Amino acid sequence: MVDFEGSPATSIINNSTETILSHTGPDLKTVLLGPSTPMLPKAFAGLPINMPAGAAIIEPRQTLKIVRRGGSARALKPFTRRVYWLAA
Repeated sequence: MVDFEGSPATSIINNSTETILSHTGPDLKTVLLGPSTPMLPKAFAGLPINMPAGAAIIEPRQTLKIVRRGGSARALKPFTRRVYWLAA
C-alpha cells in the first residue's frame, strides 16, 4: 500500500490507515512505506500489512538538529538508513 495522503505518519494521525487497508484483499500484499513508518511489529497487530518500510537514525545529533529546524525527510536522508521487516 502506498499512502497517497502523505507519509504513513499522516495516515496514522488522521486515522485513515485502517480505512485504506480495509480495501485490501487476502491475496494482496501490502507495504506501508515512508521514513516515519513505526518499525514496531505491535503497532500493526491485526492490520494486513506485509512489509513496513521506514528509516532508522544512524546519526542522532545531526538528525535532532534537522528536526529542531523543521527539516524535511530529504534533509534527514544522509543521517538515516532504510529499514524494513517482512511480516510472518
